[in-house]
Amino acid sequence: MNDRENVDENEDDDVPCSLLSRHSYDVDCKTFSGNVVSVSDDNELTQNICKRVTGHRCDVCQKEFDRGNTLVRHMRTHTGEKPYVCDVCNRGFAQQGHLTGHKRTHTGERPYKCSVCNVGFAQIGSLKVHERTIHTGERPYVCDVCGAGYADVGNLKFHKMRRHSGARPCKCDVCHVGFVAQSDLTIHKRIHTGERPYMCDICPSSFKTSSQLYGHKLIHSGAKRYACDVCHVQFVRKYHLTRHRRIHTGE
Repeated sequence: MNDRENVDENEDDDVPCSLLSRHSYDVDCKTFSGNVVSVSDDNELTQNICKRVTGHRCDVCQKEFDRGNTLVRHMRTHTGEKPYVCDVCNRGFAQQGHLTGHKRTHTGERPYKCSVCNVGFAQIGSLKVHERTIHTGERPYVCDVCGAGYADVGNLKFHKMRRHSGARPCKCDVCHVGFVAQSDLTIHKRIHTGERPYMCDICPSSFKTSSQLYGHKLIHSGAKRYACDVCHVQFVRKYHLTRHRRIHTGE
């Protein structure tokens, strides 16, 4: 999923200048051409926060940014640093806005509503992917190897790693099964731990993933988003529609 789409638009995600020198960023607060202000961090230690920074280049891939905090966010794609941690499930995030959106999977808050079907989403990026996947069919992210198109950039990256590289760098330390993405490994580990951090606020059910919880809550809401294109019968879940279609196809 596109990183910028997932960031809450109300989050500025300013970054302390101390972070700009971490991981050999080679940035000096004195050279910033933008405004510099002082705020307090979580430890109540006053640090400089750099805003409207111009002319900063990534030492790894040479991509240039006009703001220091944008460079810092970008560098986390190389370092894997995830400083923002959920206090419910301990999942880490590279950006504050991503954490804010993620916490809604625990609270059930879904402030972003689809203008077509009124389904709600925790993050604006999820809404955009939904609109492309369900309503518009838009697939703007195209694989440069095989031409496959995707509604969000995260699925494109996952596709290229899974289909074209064969790499599974994320290994389970219990059973040594490998996964393409760290998020897949995190979910897999719950098989070993029995952890079910996503709780239904209507009944006592709990789930390993937010998508499982979302699918479950559709049962309570009665929303039927999936319609048969032959007889127009509607279903709550997609796999129910898939199973129903076999009546028409004879599979």
